[in-house]
Amino acid sequence: MEATAPSETPTQKPGAMKVIIAGAGIAGPSLALLLSRQGHHCTIIERSPGLRAKGQQIDIRKEGVEAAKRLGIFEEVKKHVVEEGGMQFVNSQGKQTACFPKMDPKDGQQGFSSEYEIMRGDLCKILHDATKDDVQYRFGLAITEYENQEDRVKVTLSDGSVEECDMLVGADGQSSRIRKMMLQDEPPEVNKTRDLGLYVAYFTIPRRDDSSDFGTVYTADKRRQILTRYHSKTHGQAYFGTMENGEEILAVLKEDTTKQKELFARIFKDAGWQAEPLIKDMMASEDFFCQSTTQIQTTIWSKGRVVLLGDAGYGPTPLTGMGTSLALMGATILAGAIGKHQGNLQAAFTEYDKVLRPVVEKTHQIPGLLPGIVYPKTKFGVKVMNLLLGTATSIGLAKMIQATTLKNKDEFKLPEYNEVSA
Repeated sequence: MEATAPSETPTQKPGAMKVIIAGAGIAGPSLALLLSRQGHHCTIIERSPGLRAKGQQIDIRKEGVEAAKRLGIFEEVKKHVVEEGGMQFVNSQGKQTACFPKMDPKDGQQGFSSEYEIMRGDLCKILHDATKDDVQYRFGLAITEYENQEDRVKVTLSDGSVEECDMLVGADGQSSRIRKMMLQDEPPEVNKTRDLGLYVAYFTIPRRDDSSDFGTVYTADKRRQILTRYHSKTHGQAYFGTMENGEEILAVLKEDTTKQKELFARIFKDAGWQAEPLIKDMMASEDFFCQSTTQIQTTIWSKGRVVLLGDAGYGPTPLTGMGTSLALMGATILAGAIGKHQGNLQAAFTEYDKVLRPVVEKTHQIPGLLPGIVYPKTKFGVKVMNLLLGTATSIGLAKMIQATTLKNKDEFKLPEYNEVSA
């Protein structure tokens, strides 16, 4: 089990809290960075044996950019930006049927490809480097249970040890154990999480001679879609998405990755376009990952001294392009509220919910026809979809489609918190 501790033990400050954070992805380290500036002592518990510096291409949008600036990581983020020209749709022969170029950031508009595209692993490394001297990381451990007490939280870890802290943060992703424990005694109407019926596999691929600097989407019949994106001169990512075979996929998610790969290979073997070579890449990949597209919705984000952050509390799905930004914004608001209310957690949690929830609820409003409309069942349906998208973009509607889908008229601005200034 790997563990990293702060290089120096900070002097205890009046009102300093001991904080345990579950999850070393993006939300958890972001909060730890901001809380450590206030003098709080943060420990991050991560069930993986080391930092999971892998994953797909993500983006930072809207006030997520401002949050990155307040975290003090924005300049590093810019050094790792993936330059993507936009998103294109192709047919089975690889011929472009529709094109959505990257929007000009000077117009204040967001497109399917954002100004700040970055690999998840790069952002995780940036945050780890920014926190490793002041935050303790304990890898290879998970939180198996917790007890909310009046003045502390008693936390049991997977190695049987027990820790006590002033605040426990669940930043452990879409499948959050902390969220499940928090909601286990709540009535069903509290948990409004919904599975959108879309299942996606992600994996790294080698760059090909005919690869494009545009993200490339190919739609096949039987409700299947393939996406490729290239982030370097040597590598890219592939995504296999399907809205069929849901029961099989949910069952195989409990199995090892070999069986998961075999199922996706069977589903996509006759999809056409680049399916065959991409299946070979998938079978050889070492970072294969698949999951359901689930929108996390719950009416409570905190209970006692325990609070949810990022995807664990309000994951919006990759369809919105806002998961990373909400994680950064959530960390900024939560840390700011804790500093503002000088450790009064109930007041801080109330403000966190009041400020962020309207943004989350708006982000969660995925257009009713998505994702189903872009996953046709028949070959005829694929032709119709490609024709409609092609016609719309050829008559100059590309910007409007992107702006409408991504809700570009969002007026939300992060509150000013002196407590989180970089």
